[in-house]
Amino acid sequence: LPALQATADRVGRYLDSVDIASTHRGVAIVLLRDAGLTLAEIGDLFGITRERIRQIEKRERERQGQVVSMLVPR
Repeated sequence: LPALQATADRVGRYLDSVDIASTHRGVAIVLLRDAGLTLAEIGDLFGITRERIRQIEKRERERQGQVVSMLVPR
């Protein structure tokens, strides 16, 4: 757990130093989930509930899927 906490601290400091707009927040959440952080851990970083993180992640993954479907020929 100390290594995970150190990573979460670094990510938190990075996110504090960057002005993250709503769309960027969604991308950051997907990247953090893909990196293995839990909904609760990401929620703590952003100061929102894990349920809200789940909703934002779902919306962002749907948005990304729409972009990919537009780029991939059928």
